[in-house]
Amino acid sequence: MTVADANPQLATRPRGNWLVLGAASAGVGAALLGFSLLGPQTGVAAADGAGETSVSAGPSTTDRAETSRPTAAQRRAERRATRTETRQARRADRTVDAEPASADRDVQASATVSSTATPTATPTATVTTAVTSTRRTLFNSAPTVTPVQLTGQVDGPITGTVGASDPEGDPLTYRIRRAPREGSVQLADDGTYTYTPNGQFDGVDTFRVAVLDGSPFRPWGTSATSLINQGAITFQFRYTDGGTTWTAQRQQALQDVARELTGYIMVTQPVTLTYNVGVETNPGNLASAGSALTSGYAGFWRTVVQNKLLSGVDSNGSAADGQINWNFSYAWGLDDTIGADEYDFTSTALHELLHSFGFLSEIDKAGSNTGRSWTSFDRFVVAADGHKPISAFYTWNTADNARLTGASGGLFFGGANAVAAYGGLVPLYTPNPWESGSSMSHLDDTTFTGADDQVMNAKAGKGPGVRVLSAVELGILKDLGYQVVTPQNSALAFVGLLVLVRRRRRAGSSVGEDAA
Repeated sequence: MTVADANPQLATRPRGNWLVLGAASAGVGAALLGFSLLGPQTGVAAADGAGETSVSAGPSTTDRAETSRPTAAQRRAERRATRTETRQARRADRTVDAEPASADRDVQASATVSSTATPTATPTATVTTAVTSTRRTLFNSAPTVTPVQLTGQVDGPITGTVGASDPEGDPLTYRIRRAPREGSVQLADDGTYTYTPNGQFDGVDTFRVAVLDGSPFRPWGTSATSLINQGAITFQFRYTDGGTTWTAQRQQALQDVARELTGYIMVTQPVTLTYNVGVETNPGNLASAGSALTSGYAGFWRTVVQNKLLSGVDSNGSAADGQINWNFSYAWGLDDTIGADEYDFTSTALHELLHSFGFLSEIDKAGSNTGRSWTSFDRFVVAADGHKPISAFYTWNTADNARLTGASGGLFFGGANAVAAYGGLVPLYTPNPWESGSSMSHLDDTTFTGADDQVMNAKAGKGPGVRVLSAVELGILKDLGYQVVTPQNSALAFVGLLVLVRRRRRAGSSVGEDAA
């Protein structure tokens, strides 16, 4: 059944009338628009034309009053003359009727010249200006706002920027919509700010700022919340060796690295992370670290440390959130001076802590991937053609087993932020043979070499190591859910349960092998 069948009144409604009314409305609107654009000069010209049109052109009555009684011949001649005059009068009337249009143009042009000493916009220019102004007003894009704290995540002055920009380049003004609760903020005209904590500051605060571009349709502006961190993440290390290997100097070195790592991560509430710290007994490993998953059910899960950082939730109560083991049978450089025969403690500690933050995989060697519980890192694992080896039902595709040891290009990290930073899929460490504790949980050592060496490479050589997280590594952290910043005033002299290990490289090898 059609609408017409269901409702005869709708079916018989004269659609043409709507069109006529629409056309009439459009005509009236166009006339009003023309009047508003052309101004009162058009009205003056039209009045002059009307006056000229009202002039009479019929003299026959006067002629008859002044003439004596005519003869029959005279009456016939008079009738012929009258018909001739009438035809001439009608022609004159038609001519006069046509004059106002011409007069209208003449008067309008004359008035434009004589009414002002300054140039007056033509109707076309006026319309163009009006349309441009309307388009700019109605379709003006809102400014974007991306607040970021630039300094002070660890200590020192807390500064940042509102991070506002306007697509049309309109001048911007800034307003504090909601003041911080645990400090004060000074907002500069250029959108930068300085935050000063007060006595109630607990490491985390926020304030809300509005950016206005002058649009009448957005008098309230575009708003965003700026997150403030300083000392928001604290570490508690529980040393299990009785102090025999973890001397006071080594403990301080670990604490310093952990403190500086917090300069990369922003949290929404204060967090305390607890670690059991012991001794690594495998002679082939420099160190190892990890954190349990928050669940053993099917799915992709955060580590306990990762979940606490992202949500503030303590998933395991009084138990330690993470585990670190260290092999002090090797020589370690604890400060910024690293000898040629020493390993860089700072670089390796940064590496191990990031594993506990979720930079690790639950994917195992071929034949061992029978479970359905994975890390959130595994969610982004893909093959070179982009397909995922873990199905929507969280099962491993055995057809991808050969990729675990490098076949067909191996496996990659495919998170959007990491891919954008690298310019493509990010190669993961898939050596042949499989290396338990290293494969799949690191960046590929054969890809990231030399000046492109990464903190999260699987193996480390002697001498100064990498102490700066790259754009690729920061991209991976973003994909894992972190709000990431690049510290501007880090004290590090930037010149490595699920347990991940960092192995040493053999002398003379750019990549190295498992020394175990």
